[in-house]
Amino acid sequence: MPSDASASGPAPADEPIPGPAAPAPARTTGTGSTGVGRPLGAVLFVAAVVVPLLRERGVPTWDTIWVEDAPVFIEQANASGPFAVLGQGYAGYWQLVTRVLALPTASIPAPYLALYVTVISALVVALLAAFVYRCTDGWIASAPVRVLVAAMVAVSPAMAIETTATITNLIWPLLAVAPWALLSRRAGRVDVVLRGVMLFLVATATALSFLFVPLAVAVAVVRRTRATYAVVAAFGIGLVAQAAVVLRSSPPGRTDTSVRLLADLFGLRVLGSFLLGERPLDQLWTDVGEVVVPALVVVTVVIFALAFRGAGRHNQWFAAVMLGYAVIGFVVPVVGRGTAVIGFDLGVYTLNMTRFTIAPILCLVSAAAVLLDPIGAPGRRRVAERGRPVLLVWGALVLLVGLPASTVRGAGPGWRDELDRVARTQCAGAPDDSVVRVTTTPDNFSVALRCDRVRG
Repeated sequence: MPSDASASGPAPADEPIPGPAAPAPARTTGTGSTGVGRPLGAVLFVAAVVVPLLRERGVPTWDTIWVEDAPVFIEQANASGPFAVLGQGYAGYWQLVTRVLALPTASIPAPYLALYVTVISALVVALLAAFVYRCTDGWIASAPVRVLVAAMVAVSPAMAIETTATITNLIWPLLAVAPWALLSRRAGRVDVVLRGVMLFLVATATALSFLFVPLAVAVAVVRRTRATYAVVAAFGIGLVAQAAVVLRSSPPGRTDTSVRLLADLFGLRVLGSFLLGERPLDQLWTDVGEVVVPALVVVTVVIFALAFRGAGRHNQWFAAVMLGYAVIGFVVPVVGRGTAVIGFDLGVYTLNMTRFTIAPILCLVSAAAVLLDPIGAPGRRRVAERGRPVLLVWGALVLLVGLPASTVRGAGPGWRDELDRVARTQCAGAPDDSVVRVTTTPDNFSVALRCDRVRG
């Protein structure tokens, strides 16, 4: 992640919400916590781009185009012209970042489309991780813990399943960084711009960004600084633009919701992934059964009950906000689609909609980090001194064990092989302006391309 040396001088500390104003935390470098140096930061950033592309087993990630990337965003940018669809909604809301990233696909040679969408997506997620790392300054004392929190944006086990290297699902890591953008204590000019831009992008990426309106209002009311007002105003402008698209778009379909399965989903898919990673969850659910859910809840409650003790009032409020959004950020999208569409049931495990867990898991990790590694005296209490190394070891194990992934995406088809097959069959002897469909991943998705593009 980037070095803290890039900050624009000492920045006054914004106050967390919803507690009253308090003195700024002690600062030694103008940032309030230790950070990695520039060389190590550059290495970590490159790793955040490259490692996600290498984690998929089977057909390489960069030789596949995932879900709606092709049939919606690439196809519409190619058929109607990239700028003609820039303000168009999909599934009931606006995805501005995805639309912008799809703009070049109208002119990129077809053989390189898969490489483009995977690399540009990984680059954006790495930038989001770097942003979160920067925002942890002033809240978290040590660089390793800050890196751990940022790593959960780029390479968490849940990211591998349907959120890695796809422009469509960038909305989920974008949504995950919103609380940090609002609660960051960095208030220098550069950081105000970065936070404002980030919140505008979040607001125009998904209608779920409206979930953070109460937090934005509370931050503005409590902090009452020009920096805070500017950041919240940028968020508000994005929300207005999002609302304009939502009002003229058709909402996505939804199914029935089972409260029991909703609770099971949260306990297993959010708390289970937070505590154990994704790998053991299938076996736990199918072999052990529903009893595993209350066990995961109890373990999580005990961990946070211990971590809260003596953590400092502002850190406790921060953690409480993150824990609240861990619940809200999962329940709302699941209810919006319905538990039936996920296909999850008693004894039946599914990876569908794992993207709904990205923001809640980051909220949980962030809450734990701020409680166990806060700046100042609370960080020197016994529970923090003992819990901090446990947090780091646990995080490293969860990330490393969950790094390799075997998903539907790895089954292909490979993009270049499919282009070659279509060129030899459907486009053989056909006019250049003939339109054919090229299968993407999974194989029930496809994209319409002209034969002259398929032939390269």
